[in-house]
Amino acid sequence: MWFVMDIIGQKWNIPIILELINAIQSERKTLNYTDLKNLIPDISTKVLAMRLKYLTDEGVIDRVDNEKTPKKVRYKLSQSGRDLIPILEDLRKLSIKYGDCDNQTCLMGMCRHAITLETVLK
Repeated sequence: MWFVMDIIGQKWNIPIILELINAIQSERKTLNYTDLKNLIPDISTKVLAMRLKYLTDEGVIDRVDNEKTPKKVRYKLSQSGRDLIPILEDLRKLSIKYGDCDNQTCLMGMCRHAITLETVLK
């Protein structure tokens, strides 16, 4: 339980995970550092790098290195990260039920990050 609390409790982890979920839904599958920085403009470059390292070390996301030069690093949701999707979906439902948001596609104020379990888990 503490693992999950630590992952979802640290600032910026959920937005990063949600963007990687959206990448799965959009068929992109992976995102690079610049993609994530553009999608989450309020995060600083230093914090994004720290959060990516943390989430990678904890096994929530996978770092995918290509074999080409110049080397390009991409990130994708690991199986452990995919296992968090139902928890995030439950948080979205609680947010709607208890008044954090009246938008049915909202998760903690991030309305463009609707999680559709059927889409992600197929």
